[in-house]
Amino acid sequence: MNPFEIRATDYMDNDSSFLRLVIPEPLHALFEPKADNLLRPLVRVFGTPGSGKTTLAHLISFRRMMLVIRQYKEVSVFQPPMRALTACGFAVENTPLVVATRVPCETIYRDFHELPYDDDLKFRLMWSLIQARAMLGWINEILGAEIPLEDIRFEPREGAEVSMEETIGASVEKVRIRAREVERAIHEVATALLPMDESEVRTRVRQRYDPVSALGNIVVANRDGKEWRLKPLLILDDVHELHPEQRNRLERELKRRETGVGRWMMMRLDALEPETVLEQGSDDPEHSNAGTQKNRDYYDIHFQEFTHGNQRRKSVAGMLGKMADSYLKRWDVFNTKQVAGFSQLLDEAPEKLTPNMLEKLARKVNTTQETLEIGAPERERIKQEVTAFFEGRDGDEAGLRLMSENILMHRYANRRGANQLSLFSEPQDTPVRKQDIQVPKMDLPVMHAAGLELMRQYDRPYYFGMKKLIAASSRHPETFLQLAGPLAQHARTRLIRNKDEKIPARQQEKLLRQCAIRRNRYWDFAFKGEVRRLADRIAEACLDEEKKGNARNGAGNNAIGVPEKEFQALAKNNHLLAQVLQYGVAYLAFHMVRNYPQGKKHWCLIRLSGTVILKHRLTLYEGGFIEWTGERLARAIEEETPS
Repeated sequence: MNPFEIRATDYMDNDSSFLRLVIPEPLHALFEPKADNLLRPLVRVFGTPGSGKTTLAHLISFRRMMLVIRQYKEVSVFQPPMRALTACGFAVENTPLVVATRVPCETIYRDFHELPYDDDLKFRLMWSLIQARAMLGWINEILGAEIPLEDIRFEPREGAEVSMEETIGASVEKVRIRAREVERAIHEVATALLPMDESEVRTRVRQRYDPVSALGNIVVANRDGKEWRLKPLLILDDVHELHPEQRNRLERELKRRETGVGRWMMMRLDALEPETVLEQGSDDPEHSNAGTQKNRDYYDIHFQEFTHGNQRRKSVAGMLGKMADSYLKRWDVFNTKQVAGFSQLLDEAPEKLTPNMLEKLARKVNTTQETLEIGAPERERIKQEVTAFFEGRDGDEAGLRLMSENILMHRYANRRGANQLSLFSEPQDTPVRKQDIQVPKMDLPVMHAAGLELMRQYDRPYYFGMKKLIAASSRHPETFLQLAGPLAQHARTRLIRNKDEKIPARQQEKLLRQCAIRRNRYWDFAFKGEVRRLADRIAEACLDEEKKGNARNGAGNNAIGVPEKEFQALAKNNHLLAQVLQYGVAYLAFHMVRNYPQGKKHWCLIRLSGTVILKHRLTLYEGGFIEWTGERLARAIEEETPS
């Protein structure tokens, strides 16, 4: 079984093996800056599927945290998690400070919304069941850390002593018994073949059960006879599974409540209102944020922010590399053959053009020179500029140099005021006025634009190597593992057949594009047709621009940009478009960059994800975009091809 394809962390029943696979960098990047506010107000955690939300919740569970605390000095792989837990305020030296439990929002909770009862009763049933399972979860986490039941004590928050005793009992055994009774009673209501009469339901759950409002700390006696006073943390995972009305009511309950319990809500972006995802805000008085203030009543953590900024991207690249190395070690053949890391599987050497292809390209470049009426001295200066750039540089080869010259000649002609010529146009006898102008500068973006054109026109591989793999995944953990999986499988087959483990560039590109196309084909979410249509229209616009041959936007385009003010009005008035963008962002078809400064304007960019880029053979480098109007963006999701 390929470990890259099965979310290995979800199938790990051994805590030690789980901790050896998990990379704690998201804790440092996203949670450490908010360490002082992770346990007081409500914390909402958002991320796309597979971004690592649930894995993070498993990492900070009490029993796993205790394993790290007890063994990090002897087991080196536990030291990074220990540093992350300490930085976030969950532990200090050999002492835990938090006891966390995860309660997944399974379908049973949504089922309450369908029952024919009063709204308050339906919410009370759901919320009481969540709390009962949270109480049992905290107890089980502590027992799982090999701490006996008699060493656990629930301590009320100040002023809630009577409520605590009446609600859940005075001893830990009574707490557990009461939680089991509540869970059993409510579960019977939810799973009955026919809905019970409302009066019968009220009889079964007549006593209010609300321990979260009364609980302060959970006190645990450790092996040294000392006591740890732990802050309870309730992590509600997969909150997007709830009905929107349930979710909003639950959010209001968690925001406005006096409690000593830390509360996290983990959910996908499609659980939010479109205006929230698009950062428009809402004036709806029934909105879950109405009457509350961000960074006071609640804090938001977005996993997408993990990839913002060059420094964080370097950190993510390192994290993904470590993940791939860890998963690779689960295959014995790589250990036997002493393959040190995943990057060792990928041949980084570019493939050279065949002599026949090289001759064909040379003729094409000469034709471009003649058509643009570029003299021999000018061509020589362009050639010298390209030669100087490639001097001693990795990836240097004749085909790349020639295509770079072709791009620079188009730029030169544009500067001189000549008519622009398409790469795919027939030569024309248009006279062009000659001027003595400066030769365009050869740089990395031009080199990448040349590499893309060689891929499109001469089938020279472009998507290969570790950097391209990471970029193609949009730095998203699950997407990265899905793309890396076929590569690892292919390398394993090569080793079994006694071949070199390195995968040639051409095979890497083939496997990556096959995986990306397959992944995009099986999108399964709301508005997937409109999302696909918009993604395809954006890709078409990018490719049309690049046919001009002068690489106007450097390494290429993979986004469109709408003036920011125009987009704000459009997103507010076009609800369908807002929903399409919301789901496209939530399920990694594209991502958005707001208020992007360019040319004395601010733009809203809609940038394609790495797998869509692979499908359409666009650049993986960010920055280049095609200017659109809001009207054209609105038309792009319609059935007809926009003009």
